[in-house]
Amino acid sequence: MGAAAIVTAVTTAVSMMQQQQQARAQQRAQQAAVNRQIQARQMEQQRREKAMLDQSKREQATARASFGARGVGSSSGSASALLQGIAADTQETIAGDRQALEFGIESLRENQRASARQNLLATRNSILNTVIGTGGKMFAGAISGGGGAGGGTGHGDQITW
Repeated sequence: MGAAAIVTAVTTAVSMMQQQQQARAQQRAQQAAVNRQIQARQMEQQRREKAMLDQSKREQATARASFGARGVGSSSGSASALLQGIAADTQETIAGDRQALEFGIESLRENQRASARQNLLATRNSILNTVIGTGGKMFAGAISGGGGAGGGTGHGDQITW
């Protein structure tokens, strides 16, 4: 292997390492972005849940006040059922929102995993193309008399008999 081939091989190796580092850095950045989106969605869900619970308490308080103004107790009969219905509706809405949040988070994660796989394949293809290109250049150089198994002097314009 001639000096030019060694330089080419080293250059190719360095290029491949840089491509792999860039791919890993890009993957880490994408993962961080997904994590930020997930955190933001979870915080928004917490805010919505608190608002829904606060609204439920206000509705229950309003209903209790209405019952009290009519002289009806809120701990028995239809008054109690109404108050329990308000609480149950709120809990059902929260549960549905949580389920939608989990679906959205899983979708984000799956998209990130698919993107990571796609980036990995692209990086591997790029590296493979670089290796094949370098190998082809080295092979072409060897065939044209640039050194190698041809038995020449290493100069393409000289013929040794």
